[in-house]
Amino acid sequence: MNLKEEETKKEELNLNESIEEDVQEVKEEKEKEEKEKKDKDQNKGNKYVLYLGIILIITIAVLCFNLLSGTNILSEDGKTYLKVYQTFPMIFEEMNYGYFAFTIFIIIFSLMLNGFILFCFARLYTKRYRYHQAMANLLIGDFYQAITPGGVGGHFAQVYTFKKQEINISVGTSIVVMIFIVYQTVLLICGFISMFKIGDILAINTITLGAGESGEAINTINIPLVIFVIAGYLLNAIVILALIFMSYSRRLHNFVINKGIRFLGKLHLIKDPDKKREELIIKVANYRVELRRLQTNIPFTILVSVLTFGFIFFSGAIPALCGYSLNAFIETSQLDVLDKCFTSFCYYNFHQMTCGLLPIPGMSGISEFVFAKLYTVPGEEVVNPFFTNPEFIDKGGLPILLLLWRIGTFYIPFLVDGLIAALYKSRGLRGESRFYNISNPRQTFLTIQIETYEERKTSSDTRYVTVAMERKQLLHSLSPKGRKEKKQKKKEDQAQNIKKNEENINSQKTTYVKIGNQEDKGEEK
Repeated sequence: MNLKEEETKKEELNLNESIEEDVQEVKEEKEKEEKEKKDKDQNKGNKYVLYLGIILIITIAVLCFNLLSGTNILSEDGKTYLKVYQTFPMIFEEMNYGYFAFTIFIIIFSLMLNGFILFCFARLYTKRYRYHQAMANLLIGDFYQAITPGGVGGHFAQVYTFKKQEINISVGTSIVVMIFIVYQTVLLICGFISMFKIGDILAINTITLGAGESGEAINTINIPLVIFVIAGYLLNAIVILALIFMSYSRRLHNFVINKGIRFLGKLHLIKDPDKKREELIIKVANYRVELRRLQTNIPFTILVSVLTFGFIFFSGAIPALCGYSLNAFIETSQLDVLDKCFTSFCYYNFHQMTCGLLPIPGMSGISEFVFAKLYTVPGEEVVNPFFTNPEFIDKGGLPILLLLWRIGTFYIPFLVDGLIAALYKSRGLRGESRFYNISNPRQTFLTIQIETYEERKTSSDTRYVTVAMERKQLLHSLSPKGRKEKKQKKKEDQAQNIKKNEENINSQKTTYVKIGNQEDKGEEK
């Protein structure tokens, strides 16, 4: 009996020790997870601080450079020239406040138009989606696009915002990819239209690299800005057209994926060819799915393309309207205003092409630099400079216009976007972090596309087959054979209706005869 008790006690001790070991392991795993989560949150915070710091530092540097740049206006003593910040009172006293108010209206209208485009895409899937939700989604996406290099954070932020707005994550991914396809395609068309004004920038000041001694240009290299414009346009065109053609051509797809990536890897232009190959396969597959979805609703695709063109045009016309606000032009007729707005639209596209070559958060610094180069007055040899009022140039109006344009289109919207991203609430937002993890937004969005690919492909194929059958029936009905069959069917239907009417008349006659006979019999009685 004692032996059994000792064995029982030993078993209990062993059991207690094993339980304690299990509890300790669970505690260690929990502590490890909490530490990893803490490190992850800290890394997320560091990313935000880094990107916001880059934007802040570059913004302050650009502001200081613009405000401290010189003008052609002499000071009261006649010995020195005034700085830009000293000419502020003169510029704003003569401001055209009518054009200034109209400029603010166009900025707000273009933003609302962009939100309406997103709203239209969302309403394809659900009738419960509201316009204010679309605007919140757009502003949050713009915020993450601004704080991440190359703007890669905006897409995944919009997908997760759709999820919090009770829209399926696969649907949100489809919407984001379709908007990207339409925007890039329309931007490519706008770039082609802008090439009609390419001659205007051939005489624009070149980008000077290096510095000579005592004003000599011995150690300097002058690079025409048009080279960067054309390079940016060709890069965008190659990427978009390659993705579209690869979506339709299996042969081109296999050639680029296998031989093209391998060749670029051998030239050391791509660090990890296998990883790049996987990313390209995912992008092409998603393009194929969403392009097919857009093809199933041609009227809608045309509508959102026109709206997107309107958004890009109004965004591009803002610098010209800022110029009219600051009296930068001598011409003030309606045709001159339209011509300047169109030219500004073309310059804006050149600006986007050039800035797209450098993936800087918010395009800070490079945006202001390219803008100044595009809209500056090269010299007297230029017959038609963009800004035609000499007083505006002499007073240092260009840096002031640049600041006005950048404040209205980036700095103030960026602050508003940040507030919306931090304070926006929806039903699925409670208990979650206010900011998304932006440690690797490009990879995160690729993961989302992979996870939702099968579901989106199934729905897209089903919709494509259904629409194809409807189109086939419509084309058949419009063909001579279809029209003949339609007429024949119409005649058969008419004959069948006549036959039914005759049967009804005969049945009514029979009924009347029966009723008449019954009445006659009643009278005889």
